[in-house]
Amino acid sequence: MNIETEIKYLNTDNNKIRKDLIKLGFIRTQEERTYNCYYFHFEEDIKNKRNRWGRIKDDGCGNILMGMKEVLEDKIGGVGEVDLYINCIEAGKQIFYALGMVDKKFHKMTREIWKIEDENVEITLDNWDVIEPNIEIESDCVEKLKKYSKLLGLDFSKAIY
Repeated sequence: MNIETEIKYLNTDNNKIRKDLIKLGFIRTQEERTYNCYYFHFEEDIKNKRNRWGRIKDDGCGNILMGMKEVLEDKIGGVGEVDLYINCIEAGKQIFYALGMVDKKFHKMTREIWKIEDENVEITLDNWDVIEPNIEIESDCVEKLKKYSKLLGLDFSKAIY
């Protein structure tokens, strides 16, 4: 599994964040679009307290991402993930079912993606149907997560991962 270096902030003012991203020189690489998100889990993981799940994300533009995520450690950089693109949601579901997974939940979200040149930093502005607006900051190192949190006026101690 690849290790993620990302953090999330909940209950954000994404209109303000968007303006700040423009001031900082970020470029919107994906306009806001609606995703359909399907989540799966192994029933035994609940009783064994193992935090892993499968997901299929359809961005509505023909890009369907199927993957597995697992919390390996409770820290930044503690989540592993592996993803691949598929061409059929139903085929992806059948693979998860064949592995013994069951449906966990379905939800919709909107997402737009911002990047800054030469920094390897990606910021997503998300609006989910089940939680308040939020942002994710992803990079190749924790120092950049701290830097851009501060530049966006976000309290790094309140980040979740």
